[in-house]
Amino acid sequence: MPASYNCEVLLSDVQCKLGESPFWHNDTLYWVDIHGKELHHYCPKTKKHVQCPTETQLGCIVPCTVPGRLATATDDYFGLVDPTTGQVEKITPNSGEIEAVEESRFNDGKCDPAGRFLAGTMGTAKPRVSGLGRLYSLTCVDGSSSSSSEGKDVEAGVVEAKQFGVTKLLSNLTVSNGLCWNEKGDTLYYIDTYDYKVMQYGYNLGSGEIDVENGKCCVDFTKHDECKGAGPDGMTIDKDGMLWVAMFRGSKVTRWDPQTGELIGIVEVPVPHVTSVCFGDLPITPVEGDSGADAALSTLFITTAKGSHQAEIDANTAPNAGCIFVAKVPTSGFPVDVMKI
Repeated sequence: MPASYNCEVLLSDVQCKLGESPFWHNDTLYWVDIHGKELHHYCPKTKKHVQCPTETQLGCIVPCTVPGRLATATDDYFGLVDPTTGQVEKITPNSGEIEAVEESRFNDGKCDPAGRFLAGTMGTAKPRVSGLGRLYSLTCVDGSSSSSSEGKDVEAGVVEAKQFGVTKLLSNLTVSNGLCWNEKGDTLYYIDTYDYKVMQYGYNLGSGEIDVENGKCCVDFTKHDECKGAGPDGMTIDKDGMLWVAMFRGSKVTRWDPQTGELIGIVEVPVPHVTSVCFGDLPITPVEGDSGADAALSTLFITTAKGSHQAEIDANTAPNAGCIFVAKVPTSGFPVDVMKI
C-alpha cells in the first residue's frame, strides 16, 4: 500500500491556466503559466509574489549564471528572460539547429548537473499527433561563464557574445515532458506523456550524450489502477533516489522506486490537472514521525492547471484549480541545477 500525504494551497489568489516548470532558487519559488503567458516568483520569507506578463508562451524556465535572467525554451527557440519585465532575448545557436515542426512548441525542460539545458517539444494540435516532439540539449560552448559578473547589471544583447550549440537527443516523441537525473548524473529519467512510462537512459555527463540503445522502462503507469486515465507530466527526484511524478487528469503526485517500478507514495491533490513538482523550503506542518522535518528542500511544491480554454475552465469545478500546492514529505530534494553561460 503506497504511503499517503496531504497537501495545502500556497497562494489561493493565483490560479494558472497551465502552471508548469517550478523550481526553487535563492529562497524563491519560480514557475510559469504557459497559456496565461506569465512568469511567477514568490518568496515565502517576504511574502512577495511577482506576476510578470511575458511576450510569448514560456514552455519552461531554469536558473542560469547570467545575473537577472533565467534561461527559457519558448515556442520554437531558446532564450533568456528577464523575470521582472518578461522580455525575452533569443539565443541563436552557432551549431546545430531546432527543427521547424508545424504546430509544435517547447514544453518541459531542466538543466543537467554539468550546466546544459535540456528541453523537449510537443505537438499543439488535439488530438495529439505522435512523432512531432523532440528533445534538445542547449550548451554554451565557448567555455566562458558570466558567473564572475554576478551582481552586476547585464547589458542588452549579452547573448550575442556567446557561442551556443544545440544537439537533438531524441526524436519521434508526442509530448516531451518530465526529466531528472540521479545523484551521480549518469542516469537520465525521462517522460513522453503518451508513452505512459518513465524511461531510464545511461547519461554521459561529460559529453551530454544519451545511451538510447540501452534505454529501458523503469516505471509503467498502465500497470497501476491508481494511474488509470491520467498522464504522467512533470517529474523530480529525491535524495533517496525515488521519483515524484505529477499526474495530469489524475488529482495526485505519485512517488516511485525506479529500481523496482513500485508505487510507494501518493500526494492527493484536490484538483484534476496536476502538472509538475519540485523540492524547496517552506515551514509547514511536518509529516508525523518525520525526524527530518526541518531539513532543507523538504517541501514539495506542486503546480496545477485550471484550463486553457473557456470550456475547460467552465468544466473544471475544483475551486483551487490552477493554484500552487505544498506538501510535507519524509524526504528532501537536491538544489536546482543551473545553466552555465
